[in-house]
Amino acid sequence: MHLEDKMIHDNLLKDLVSLLLNLFGPERVKTILLNGSVLFNPRTGPLDLDIVLVLSSPHDQDYDRLRSLISATPSSLPLHLHLLYLTEVPLDTDLFSMHTCGPFILRHLGDAKVLYGENIFRTLRGPSKRQVLISLLQKVQECTFSMRADLATRRSLDDTDVSHAEKRLLRAVKALLMAHGVLLQHNEDLVTTVLRRVDTFSPAERKLLQGIADPSQGLLACREEWFRCCLRVHETIYRLLREHVSQELPTAYYDRSVTGDE
Repeated sequence: MHLEDKMIHDNLLKDLVSLLLNLFGPERVKTILLNGSVLFNPRTGPLDLDIVLVLSSPHDQDYDRLRSLISATPSSLPLHLHLLYLTEVPLDTDLFSMHTCGPFILRHLGDAKVLYGENIFRTLRGPSKRQVLISLLQKVQECTFSMRADLATRRSLDDTDVSHAEKRLLRAVKALLMAHGVLLQHNEDLVTTVLRRVDTFSPAERKLLQGIADPSQGLLACREEWFRCCLRVHETIYRLLREHVSQELPTAYYDRSVTGDE
């Protein structure tokens, strides 16, 4: 991110915090956090502003206030506001989830930048190793199944599809490393580490991962080829994570002996 862009985003965040405090009142606002690509990977698009807002308790007008704020906030970046209430945050963190992210998301929220208040997620204990592994496996499964569906159903693939697939793949890489106790946020670190740890990627798959970390390397010959290669990387990560979870949490999967397939 250029210095000028950073200054614009910093000013935008200050204005956003002021608006949130005016709308909800400082007595109700417990935490405002910045998370996501602008914070950790500002050189890699597409960027968006992920804001986590924690309020003390619900109010009927909260959604109308957020809607008016989002429509009135000028920004060159998409603004994603994640609203939580303090009364929804369980002390048993095995039960925590946000969107399709299970308890593992707590570790990411602990790394988020505090814009106001304190990061309450750093004070929570847990979640258990079992629930972290389960939620990581489910996230990679979701990413892999989405890639399969995209490749099977889309008649044409554009640059937006590629950008979304890149972010999805980086989530899968991050999940695989987190399952092994390694929490990284920056794309270059993620790719470098997974390439060092996993020796089963083909040359084309390694090139694809390196290209995500360093966009100057460009895509493969065509989008269709790129997507197929991206799906193969997903499948490898999904298989490796299933194997790892099976070792940590004894798990049986259907195989030929069970299904009777020859």
